[in-house]
Amino acid sequence: MDDTVTLRRGRLRVDLAPASGGALTRFTLADGGRTLDLFRPAPEPLPATLTPLATSCFPLVPFSGRIAAACLRFGGRSYDLPPSSLTGEANALHGEGWIAPWRVVHRNEDRIELAFHGGGGGWPFPYEAGQIFTLTDDRLVGEIWIENTGRQPMPAGLGLHPYFIATPRTRLTLRADRVWLVDAGNLFDRVAPVPPRWDFGAGREIAGTGLVNGFTGWDGHAVIEWPEWPARLAVIAGPSLRHLVLYTPLGADFFCVEPVSHSVDAFNLAERGVPGTGTVVLAPGETLRGRVEFVPEVRFKGLP
Repeated sequence: MDDTVTLRRGRLRVDLAPASGGALTRFTLADGGRTLDLFRPAPEPLPATLTPLATSCFPLVPFSGRIAAACLRFGGRSYDLPPSSLTGEANALHGEGWIAPWRVVHRNEDRIELAFHGGGGGWPFPYEAGQIFTLTDDRLVGEIWIENTGRQPMPAGLGLHPYFIATPRTRLTLRADRVWLVDAGNLFDRVAPVPPRWDFGAGREIAGTGLVNGFTGWDGHAVIEWPEWPARLAVIAGPSLRHLVLYTPLGADFFCVEPVSHSVDAFNLAERGVPGTGTVVLAPGETLRGRVEFVPEVRFKGLP
């Protein structure tokens, strides 16, 4: 990938493609000549027709998930948004940042700052967005933010969309209070208690779960385990990213654990008076920030 930027610190390495949606394309831990992928690695070269769906992690800004029928309702008005050309559906999907180039503001060996100017054809409100990725001795820290640069309030959301490798025995542990159920169009329908088959509180294998759901009342901490290797990865989200989307497609070789600030179609739901959507309205000049840490623990008993 010609536009790849690489960060290194100790045993950790991250590759990024700023021009391809400001996305990460690899996150690895190396030891003794062996390397383990902690995110699903992107293919090389990155296929244009699948970008950014083939990447390792992409930004969600100025919203995450779907907006029903690509129509935003806010402040008593309706705004038409572009439907998703990548998935061919009628809904708007994941905002603008993931399908547009980001600018490198600053970088050194273990840290990079990216910037994105948004609003216009894909979103009716002007904004600035940024990402910072930093490697420390033992973790990857991702920060993302959005600032309302317009003259009127706007709804805003953000998050990160990492992909992980699904093995037959991959386990996930997290604690959440309730789950958003989805309709036939994968839009959030209503909130319900977490059923036993989706209760990850004591840890369970993701195989067979088939989730495309959002969890609320999440405490901001999830642990992914790959017993075959063996390895663990903690996902630790800051207080603004306490909605969690789980995507565990049946039979796939990947799954997603997405810390986000709001539910799917949150802005439209909030406009209808639905509580608990996580919708944030930014006044002119206000900023919404999010932070996620990815902390690996690997013993290298075996490698995939």
